[in-house]
Amino acid sequence: MFASKLQIRLPRRITAYFLLFGVAALVWLSVGVIYVAHSVTESRSESASLRFVGRATDRFVLAYLRDKKADFHPVLSDIRLQCGADFCAVVSPSGEFLAHSNSTLKGKVATVQGNITDRWGEVVELKYISDNGVPIREF
Repeated sequence: MFASKLQIRLPRRITAYFLLFGVAALVWLSVGVIYVAHSVTESRSESASLRFVGRATDRFVLAYLRDKKADFHPVLSDIRLQCGADFCAVVSPSGEFLAHSNSTLKGKVATVQGNITDRWGEVVELKYISDNGVPIREF
C-alpha cells in the first residue's frame, strides 16, 4: 500500500535521442546485411557462371577437335539454352567468330569491346560500359 513505484523520469529529449540513434544503428546494420548478401550472391553467381563456361568450353573444344569445319551453331544454341545467357559467342585463336548466337557474325573478326580483366584457361572476362551507361561483364 505504501510501496513506491519505480519511475525513471528522463527528459523527453534524451529518450528521443536514444530511440533515434537506436533506429539509426538498426538501419545501418540492415544496409550492411543487404550489401553483404548482394556481394555473396554476385560471387556465387560468378562462380557458377565460370563453372558452366568451363564445362561448355570443354564441350565446344571436343566438337572443334572432331571437325574444325563443322557447323557449331547447334552446340552453341544448346549451351546458350542451358545457361540462360543473353548471347553466346566462341572466338578462335586467330580472332574470328567460330560461332555466335547472331548467325550473321559467324566467320567475321571479333572486336574486343572492353578491357580484359581476368583469364581462366580459355575463358576471358571483359568489362565495359554499354551505350546505356550500364556496366557489363562478359565471359
